[in-house]
Amino acid sequence: MKIIWILQDPVRQDKLAPEKRMITNDQVDHYNKAAMEALDDSCLIWKSSRLVAQGYNVDSVDGLHAGPVALNYDMQILLNMHCNEHMNFDDGTCCGTRESITTVQLCTAILFAIW
Repeated sequence: MKIIWILQDPVRQDKLAPEKRMITNDQVDHYNKAAMEALDDSCLIWKSSRLVAQGYNVDSVDGLHAGPVALNYDMQILLNMHCNEHMNFDDGTCCGTRESITTVQLCTAILFAIW
């Protein structure tokens, strides 16, 4: 079983409720650093979500949780992490040599070149 630990996203101080204003990005950074040190080899630490939240934090409703745009990107990344392990990439063309040109392709290219 694979465990994924997501780092806490940065907060937006201007949107935090008064009872949560004591939470600062410096505290979040210390929390994330402690989590990374403690969980170093025991699970996969998902760091890119934090970067997504830093770039798309304008639509955060409460200043503490990611907004819809960041959540959408996070969901796509999470699904890619899960699905890519089950994909068969042997049938792809990214690393293979190209096929030779067929007679039909050659005739079509000549026809378009003349036309």
